[in-house]
Amino acid sequence: MPPAENNGGMRRTNKNDNDKDDDAKDFPPLKRGESYHLIGFSLSGSKHIDEDALIAMLPEHQGDPISTAQVKANTEKIKKALTARHVHFSEVTTAYLQRSGPDHCVWVIWDIQHIDVFSRLPYQGYWRFGGQTFSGNKALTGKQLEEAVALKPDERVREGAISDAITGMEQAYDKVFPGKVVKIQGKLKLTLKPVRIANFEWQITEPPAK
Repeated sequence: MPPAENNGGMRRTNKNDNDKDDDAKDFPPLKRGESYHLIGFSLSGSKHIDEDALIAMLPEHQGDPISTAQVKANTEKIKKALTARHVHFSEVTTAYLQRSGPDHCVWVIWDIQHIDVFSRLPYQGYWRFGGQTFSGNKALTGKQLEEAVALKPDERVREGAISDAITGMEQAYDKVFPGKVVKIQGKLKLTLKPVRIANFEWQITEPPAK
């Protein structure tokens, strides 16, 4: 995991950050022919990914020179791997966490961005998970699906919770129906008082049994 940004002279920049640098002495811009040098990769934004396994498939390693073109190519590899693992995302953002000094050492950080109901008004803000029900499931039990969703009572429900829950269930069903489509639809039941509680209702359509 990368260090905190204010620890040891680190600075975070987005790939589209075009602001002028006030600290060019500590973080000199790349000159023609220069490259960043990789400290490491980081990937976050889903409960249902093996970060180490995804990063291990990338060709660069700590200490290697790395260009923005290589980071872009790696981002596309990450997106394809996430799609193959049923991770639903609207975008995968890229940022650089640069260490001060002339050697241009960076962490490359990817964050999975979700779009679901909790990304939109009036559902933004703090919600607690109340519980969930499942219907239509035969090949997997409710307990198995709860484990796949990986939400605990009173846990904070964040943006992307719905799409990430579907990811967990689809990954679980892959082991039962490899290569087949399982249709999963979710409904929300929301309680506003005394605290904001979100309950999920899942309707599952499994493929025909052999």
